[in-house]
Amino acid sequence: MAYYNYKFYKRVSFDMEYTTKETPVVRKRYLLLDEQFNKPYLDENRRAFLFVDDLQAKKKRAELKSVKLIDVTNRSLRDISSLCYASGASHLSIVGEDDVEDEKLLRENLIRRYYNSDLNAYLRLQVRFKSLEAKRKLADCKYIVAVNIDKNREEYIVYASAKSKSGLSALVAFSDLAEFEQWKNKYGQKYKPLEIDFLGLQRLGGRHGFLINPLTSKFYLSPELIDEIRRFLAERNEERKKMLESEKKEQQ
Repeated sequence: MAYYNYKFYKRVSFDMEYTTKETPVVRKRYLLLDEQFNKPYLDENRRAFLFVDDLQAKKKRAELKSVKLIDVTNRSLRDISSLCYASGASHLSIVGEDDVEDEKLLRENLIRRYYNSDLNAYLRLQVRFKSLEAKRKLADCKYIVAVNIDKNREEYIVYASAKSKSGLSALVAFSDLAEFEQWKNKYGQKYKPLEIDFLGLQRLGGRHGFLINPLTSKFYLSPELIDEIRRFLAERNEERKKMLESEKKEQQ
């Protein structure tokens, strides 16, 4: 089904200046990119930024560290929105000369594919902004691990691992299928993706930790961090249990 956001469609897709009736000049559009992750930049509110004004684009770039502008003039709104959502954005801020419009990114309006937007967002927010909330929300995310089933081995379920130059070993995990496929094509042809929740992740490799997205961001989810998130999850579940018990007593 085609998707049209009228405000955006009018301003961005057909934002042209006419020198003559026969020669339209399409205004440039720029997406703000986080150089650390090579993905659309996210602020602390999970907003990505698309600029339809050169001056505003350059101003924003000057305000931030480790960012750059990429030309997306020839890319469709659906493509841009899908890219931003896959990278963790919940909103796309469309910045013009004098105004800003925030568009909520809805999955039904995006390209059909596997998305794991929450994990991508919280990993990045934890790294860039040292966000405690983002770190705790890792407890609610889904993760992808690489598994190989080899019935010729005694332990025939094998999970992919990595070792640092210093000898530190960790299992590998991925925030989405694109990250997994990139790794698989280079190192893991025999491996298949398996989606698990945080408790599954903790049971699988809590003693060793995980290297998430080993070819790109290389986020190390250490045993200590896994244990910290596990304790937070247990405390939260206990608080919810007490609230439910209190509500039942009030209803009696």
